[in-house]
Amino acid sequence: MDAIKSNLLKKVLDKATEAVIITSANGAVIYKNQAAVRLLASDDNLIRIFADQDINKNVILKAGEKILEIKSHDCQLDGSSVKVWYIGDISEEEAVNQKMRLLNAIIDSISEGVIASDLNGTVILYNKRLEKLEGRDRKQILGKHITEVYNVTPDSSEHLKVLELGKPITELNLNYFANNKEMQIVSSTFPLWENDSIISVYSVSRDITGIRQLLLRTINIQETRRKSDGKEILANGTTYTLTDIVSKSESFKQLIKEAQKAAISPSPVMLYGETGTGKELFVQGIHNAGANRKDPFVAINCAAIPESLLESLLFGTVKGAFTGAEDTKGLFEQAGKGTLYLDEINSMPVNLQPKILRVFQEKKLRRVGAHTEVPISCRIISSTNIDPWQCVESGMLRKDLYYRLAVIQIVLRPLRERIEDLEVLTNYFIKKYGRIYGKHNVTISENVLNVFKDYSWPGNVRELEHVIENSLAMMEEDENELTISGIPHPLLSRINNEYRNSVNDNLNMLSDILAEVEKKTILNSLKLHNWNITHAAEHIGIGRQNLQYRISKLGIKRPL
Repeated sequence: MDAIKSNLLKKVLDKATEAVIITSANGAVIYKNQAAVRLLASDDNLIRIFADQDINKNVILKAGEKILEIKSHDCQLDGSSVKVWYIGDISEEEAVNQKMRLLNAIIDSISEGVIASDLNGTVILYNKRLEKLEGRDRKQILGKHITEVYNVTPDSSEHLKVLELGKPITELNLNYFANNKEMQIVSSTFPLWENDSIISVYSVSRDITGIRQLLLRTINIQETRRKSDGKEILANGTTYTLTDIVSKSESFKQLIKEAQKAAISPSPVMLYGETGTGKELFVQGIHNAGANRKDPFVAINCAAIPESLLESLLFGTVKGAFTGAEDTKGLFEQAGKGTLYLDEINSMPVNLQPKILRVFQEKKLRRVGAHTEVPISCRIISSTNIDPWQCVESGMLRKDLYYRLAVIQIVLRPLRERIEDLEVLTNYFIKKYGRIYGKHNVTISENVLNVFKDYSWPGNVRELEHVIENSLAMMEEDENELTISGIPHPLLSRINNEYRNSVNDNLNMLSDILAEVEKKTILNSLKLHNWNITHAAEHIGIGRQNLQYRISKLGIKRPL
């Protein structure tokens, strides 16, 4: 009967997934089931731990690549004291826990607020950024229903809507009070799917309060008069006219004539030029040379505005369109009969471009949240800093929108292609910033001019202007000439890099030839001295360390 019980017990234990080992009082192994055999097969030394009678009742042990959870139990077997060990391999579980700790650390370090809820709408994740944004303690949030955390109902909660419909709600504008101040955030809520079922819902939010306030201040500033760089801003919001453009290049003078012709035409104008070529100067000049010069000039950089704000800034809003929305005019309406300048139009979100196209075609728009349309009469001028057709081919700019905007197209050449303008522009900026910094009668040395003419000026006229301003700002009181020593160090570094690259381009063929000759010489010497580094170095006439460096540099390897 005891034999039957013993065999039965052995069969039961061998079917167990958990490793079981029985040791005697002196630590000798009496029995181990099949799971223990498999677990300990790769490390015979691991079994020695079971001879240690001082081991804790429940421990976690790292053994090689395994992480084991060990429990022990003292009992009697046939009148003898034995110890039963239960061992579980928790390597995978620990790996998952480690990944979870890493993910939680990442989520807590990002600049967006994150909140997640389960299938019941209970909050299961609430990161540190959201704590700071809303001024709450996550311990008081976790485990509560989403309707308890926020003043929402099952019908108005984004989490519960996404849970019900299975579709994300993106770029939602929200306005509410937190930390005793009004907040504007943009929130996107997504479902988390697993095996065709939603297992959770999460939201990612970013605070745009500061950005929105800055944009509103910028728009208000455009309607006032002030001084800028010694030039008075006109009542229409502009600073420059076409007569302010400095150039002695015949091709650029021809471009100014084209701009003058474009100014008297009602057709849309598109300008293409690299960053810093003076696109806005031309755009303002075109506006001030046109029939509607007394009407407003309104500019917006499409690349600098978050997608969630761009539509409401352009079209305006009606009260109640979204939380916190008020009746506001968009830039189309603010421009009146004047000019709306869309800078970097190629950066406008593709999903917004059809709406813009419709406004151009219909000459009317609908504010965000409105049911009626209002007419517009402003002129549209746009610009890109990438070849417009390249933008079309890459999908950045819709082809139909391009054709509608580029009825008249003006291309501004970069400074490196009109180097004859460099000296006159340099002198212009020296006089301009000389007045600002009290540096009168400053001249520029011939050496500096030659260096400037050899440089490619990737930042174009804007980069040149910044270099001159920096140089004059850092001049000593008794200096009156801009010399090489007065050029900003970052520019000198860029100039040196350009020079080295151009020289290297011309010497590539010679460098390849010399490297090949050097490689053959070293190989021959190594073979002659049976790959003895010291003797080969002496034969060539260089030091041992030098030879080792050259072997590594040339990729020389001893054949097997």
